Amino acid sequence: EWTPYNGEWCSSKDGEYYTGSEHPHYYLTGDYTGTSTLMPKGVDVVIDLGNHTWTGHTGGRVFRMSGNGATLTVQNGTFILKNTGTAPFVGLYDSTNHLYMYNVTVDGDDITYSGSDAGMIATGGGQDASTITIENSVLKNYNASSGHGGAINMYQGTLSLKNVTITDCHAKRGGAIAMRSTSKVTIDGGSITGNTATELGGAIFHHGSTAADGLTIKGGAKIVDNTLNKEANNVVANGKIIIEKAAL
Repeated sequence: EWTPYNGEWCSSKDGEYYTGSEHPHYYLTGDYTGTSTLMPKGVDVVIDLGNHTWTGHTGGRVFRMSGNGATLTVQNGTFILKNTGTAPFVGLYDSTNHLYMYNVTVDGDDITYSGSDAGMIATGGGQDASTITIENSVLKNYNASSGHGGAINMYQGTLSLKNVTITDCHAKRGGAIAMRSTSKVTIDGGSITGNTATELGGAIFHHGSTAADGLTIKGGAKIVDNTLNKEANNVVANGKIIIEKAAL
């Protein structure tokens, strides 16, 4: 099912790491069901789904970024999540981790997670150097019922979205995105619609801790038709916001 371009992925069970010196590039040649959490550690890994579907396993997240300096690139396909735990797609838990997504659909499969922190993609505390870049992609169908950030929970770090759609995601705060502490978010084009929250921020909950932290919305981005307890509500902010040619 996999064609490695160089190196080998050593993860055959949950908890193993790829720590080789090469920069492996894998190409999925058919639909795939994962059996473990894959954890690049201190090495760049590229995974090209080849327009196929990767279905996650029920026992943990799909990827865990747990080594300083690791960059994970995923592109060209669909992920369907099955784990009901926190950050079922990607968790970034060490500084200087980087995630790049291009032309990817992440479908939460209407999973409900009831813990205090959530988000299909999440950064942990202290990871202010972590970066997440997502382009031409879709995040949808996930319910972080008691937590922050239905699609993305940025506790610290930098998030850039370009031509990204986030829809049908739900949370206590930030139905689509929660950004807290020292986090910076740029939304360039795309749409955030049809998301809900029960406490704050139907689409985005922004609670920056310093003047430098901020939310920039530009490029004709549409953040509309999101709700808080069934009432119209798109952005709740306690920090700097820059809006350039966007619809809210």
